[in-house]
Amino acid sequence: MEKNNKLRESRAVGAILGGAIGDALGVTNEIFPRADSLDAIHNDVLLQRLHFDGVQTEIVGGGPWTDAGLFLEPGEWTDDTAMMLCVADSLIVKSDFDAGDLMSRFFDWYERGYNSCRAHAFGVGRVVKRALENFDRANPGNPAGGSDPARDAGNGSLMRLAPVPVFYNEDLERAISVARAQSACTHHVDECLDGCALMTFLLWNGINGSKREEAGGLLNRCSGLSHPAIRELTEHADRWERLHSADIRTLPGRCVISLEAALWCFLTTESFEDALVRAVNLGGDSDTVGSITGQIAGSFYGREGIPERWIRTLKFRDEIEARAVALFQHGPWDGESMDLDRRKIPEA
Repeated sequence: MEKNNKLRESRAVGAILGGAIGDALGVTNEIFPRADSLDAIHNDVLLQRLHFDGVQTEIVGGGPWTDAGLFLEPGEWTDDTAMMLCVADSLIVKSDFDAGDLMSRFFDWYERGYNSCRAHAFGVGRVVKRALENFDRANPGNPAGGSDPARDAGNGSLMRLAPVPVFYNEDLERAISVARAQSACTHHVDECLDGCALMTFLLWNGINGSKREEAGGLLNRCSGLSHPAIRELTEHADRWERLHSADIRTLPGRCVISLEAALWCFLTTESFEDALVRAVNLGGDSDTVGSITGQIAGSFYGREGIPERWIRTLKFRDEIEARAVALFQHGPWDGESMDLDRRKIPEA
C-alpha cells in the first residue's frame, strides 16, 4: 500500500467530490415506482432502463421533483450531499465525532436548508425524517435512530459516509467505529451499521493507496461483520463478474441493495467515469447509488480521475473541495466562507 501524502489527499478529495458528483449526475434518472412488491418495483426499474433516451453521461439536472415545481439546475444535488456536508462540518468543528452536534446539523438542514443547494431541504428520507422528528435538541444526549430491521434499514447513512474515513485517515479502527456511530443516529440496525463499516473499510484503504485491482480482494479482509447479507458481499470475489445489470436492484433504497449496486458498478469498470455512468443509468434510486459509487470510486481514482467537465458543473465545487481538504488535514476551518447557503453555520 502506497503512503504518498499527495496521493492520499487527492483520493480523500476524490471521495468527497465523487459523492457529490454521483448525486448530481444521478438525480436526473431517479424514479419512485408505485408498485407494492419487491419484484414489481424491480420490474418497473427494468422498464425504466429500457426507456432511457440513450445513456446519460452528462450532469443535466432535472429529476423527480420537477413535477412539484423544483427543477434542479445542472450541478445541483440532493439530500445525499447535504447530509454528507453536515457530517464534514461536524467532524471539522468538533475535531471528533459528536452525535448531538451532528444531529443538530441534520436538523438545521431539515428545518432551514443548511447545507442544501437550495434555501430548503428536499428529498428527506422516511427513516431520517422519523429520527429528526424524534430528536430533542434541548437534550441531545445519545440520539438513537430507527431500530426496526424491516423499515429502518435504508441507505441514508451510506450516502453521507465519506467524511468519516477522510477525517480518520490515519486510524482505520476509529474510522469504522465512527462510521457505525454516525449511522446509529438515524439508522440503528445491524444491516446499516455493518454496511457503513464495510464501505468505510474500502474507502479508507482506497484513500491510503490501495490499487483499484486490489479492491475486490480487500472486501473479504473486513472483519467484525455480523449481518449475513452484508457479510455475503465480502465473499466469492468472482461474484461481481457473474452479475449483469438486470440482476442489480436499485430500489427499494435499502442499505444492502444500494451497496451491492455501487460495488458492482465500481468493481466491473476501470475508471471513475465508467463506474458513475454505469451507476446512474441503473435508474431507480440513481442519485444515492451514484453517490455511494462516486465515494468509493473517488477514493481509488482520486481527484485527477474525475472528469474535469463534471467538476466544473458541480455547484459549490470550491466549497465542497475545501471541506474535503480541511477534513483530511484536520483544519484550518473558515465556517462562514464555506457555508453553502451563505448563512451562519451553527457554532461548535
